Amino acid sequence: WVMFLHSLTGNRFVTYALGVATLILTGFLTRYGWLNWLTAWNLGGGAVGWSELDRLGFMWPALVANRLVMLALAATLVALALKIWPRRLPDLRATFDRLRPAAFFKAALAPALVALPLVALGIYTGQKVRAGYEGKPQTNAEKAYWRRNSTTWDNAPAPALDRVEATVKLFPDQRRLEVIGTYTLRNPHALSMREIPLTVGPHFKQTADWTIDGQPVDATKKDQPAPSIENRSGLYVVTPPRPLAKGESVRVGFRLDGRFPDGWSKLSGGTSEFVLPSGVVLTSFSPSFLPVPGFVDSVGVDNKNRRDAKEYPLDHWKTRVDPAFGPAWSSDVQLSIEGPSGWVMNGCGVETANEEIGEGRRRVVWKTEHPVRFFNIVGGPLKAAPGRRSTVYFHPRTEHNVPTMVRALDAAREKYGAWFCEYPWTNLRVTEFPGLAGYAQGFPGNISFSENIGYLAKPLKVTDLATGREEGKIDAAFYIVAHEAGHQWWGNIVTPGKGPGGNIISEGLAEFSALMLVHHELGEEQGKTLRRRWEQSYVFGRRADNERPINRIDGSRPGDGVVTYQRAGWAFWMLRTVMGEEAMLAGLKDFIARWRNGVETADGLDFPLIEDLLESLRPHAPDPATFDDYVGRWILGKDLPDLEVREAKVEKTEAGYRVTGILSNIGTGRAAVKVRVEGKKPEEKEAQRPGSEATVEVTAEAPGSIDIVTDFPPERIVVDPEVELLFAGRKRAETALAAP
Repeated sequence: WVMFLHSLTGNRFVTYALGVATLILTGFLTRYGWLNWLTAWNLGGGAVGWSELDRLGFMWPALVANRLVMLALAATLVALALKIWPRRLPDLRATFDRLRPAAFFKAALAPALVALPLVALGIYTGQKVRAGYEGKPQTNAEKAYWRRNSTTWDNAPAPALDRVEATVKLFPDQRRLEVIGTYTLRNPHALSMREIPLTVGPHFKQTADWTIDGQPVDATKKDQPAPSIENRSGLYVVTPPRPLAKGESVRVGFRLDGRFPDGWSKLSGGTSEFVLPSGVVLTSFSPSFLPVPGFVDSVGVDNKNRRDAKEYPLDHWKTRVDPAFGPAWSSDVQLSIEGPSGWVMNGCGVETANEEIGEGRRRVVWKTEHPVRFFNIVGGPLKAAPGRRSTVYFHPRTEHNVPTMVRALDAAREKYGAWFCEYPWTNLRVTEFPGLAGYAQGFPGNISFSENIGYLAKPLKVTDLATGREEGKIDAAFYIVAHEAGHQWWGNIVTPGKGPGGNIISEGLAEFSALMLVHHELGEEQGKTLRRRWEQSYVFGRRADNERPINRIDGSRPGDGVVTYQRAGWAFWMLRTVMGEEAMLAGLKDFIARWRNGVETADGLDFPLIEDLLESLRPHAPDPATFDDYVGRWILGKDLPDLEVREAKVEKTEAGYRVTGILSNIGTGRAAVKVRVEGKKPEEKEAQRPGSEATVEVTAEAPGSIDIVTDFPPERIVVDPEVELLFAGRKRAETALAAP
């Protein structure tokens, strides 16, 4: 490229400018997602991500095509540069001779021949990108789905999915799946239901054998008499023989066939759900392998038609609240999964059959013990590591953290069952999938885990940002498993409501549960390290001018993430200190007992928000006034002290040493915080620093006084040495003391 530019311009400074402009333009196009496999010469924007399980297999054809296009482009630019570069200066007559058509085409022949592979590869790559699952035809189809159905079906009452029976045939080498299934759909509402919508994944190019109560129907025809099914741009509208009154049901059968994902991506080297030779991940949250009852309001939405988040009234929690994710009603699920013989294929529930069916394939049948709101399939060529009452499935290439993960899963099942409520399912499993996406999801008894989450995790460190000094470590694999296992209770057993503060019940309480497990199983030092890491993430990740209280967080604003996870986890930990651990756990048990299946109301099932949680906790508080004060400042408010030690000095006294100073709060709220004066650390490795403590009360308006007497030479002041208070400026609250 530089050679071509210099040959074209003949000026090195212009070449520099154009080269820098090319880099800037590339960064801009990458940032806004305007590059694809044809144009991404730098392979930026996450196009290539390494997975020990997949090893570039997901988009290998696209990656090879991209590199071949760039090699062909390089060859073409070299040919053009050699042709353009003036090896001798022609006179005026020679210049005009070269402009004659015959001479011009003769000169252009060699570069044109060199460019033929570029043209052929470019056309091939461009067509594959266009035909892929992120290409223009696919995005147009998704927009058509949204445009045709959003006005009619957005916020329409959804049916209850009482039973799912499906056979899912996986063909990983072809990236294909076949699904034969039956839904039992019920009307749980007071008003009758004349039509029932089902969203089918666009990757299912073949849909057939539709039936209603066993009667075949043709979904390709329109305006058919009932019973009928009409395809409205991907939304299949089921019309039963007669409108369903409350409590009445209809059975809908179907057969689906498709590749998933279907074709190339636009540029991405990863995806969240897939059927690949390296593994499979399919969930009921999306129509990846089964139709989703109702209209999916996120399909076909981009920046041009995206709406702002809904503004809920402050008393929204007092009304009936829909679930934050998944359906309101639970389903009995039976999945018969067929795939390669050497594969682990895990679903929700208990395994009722596992048999070879010939031709190198195996069938595994999973049946839920209790109705579930969401379910999944996850598996691959994995091995099992059984624990006492849990199992971790892993690939031999990523076995490093498996013993720790098994320990964490066993501990979570035992401790969470004692703290919150008994674990209701037989199985508790973690199953690995290729790191094409970096997430984990806790389905009932069947937690899907990316290889990048836990399996390859290194110990998390807390580092002094000013000095780079390491201040502690936390076993990341243990902590991550503890968090995801917490979702068996916070997300599955209790599903949060849709609205501000709802997701705090899922993520904030999962963080609190993980911290509790780290505290009790790994020791308080790792617990303190984890809290310091949360504090650091929150303080440096928050948007102070745009932050809302915990009970108003809905995930729609920048900075909401650190409030949902780190601040909420901290807030529940400090509430444990206010209430006492035993009282808080009793309140959480009451909360689960009330909300575990939703609360039946005249308008349907009601699901909890953060205020409902507080109502369950308050009766167990030893001091309700202190509880209300804390909740008002930390959960319904935005308190964040910012502490700093000033004017610290040491005086020699007859009794030893007297340390004085001022503790100021340049942040918000008030706090009663421990202040410790510490001496020099003894030479023995396990010995602790000598220390003397006092509690100092400080507000934003009035600083607190430090006055501590010690019988040892003081070396430093440490505020909140046990890391029990969330505040900013922790390093400013550690002050070295000069000898008197």
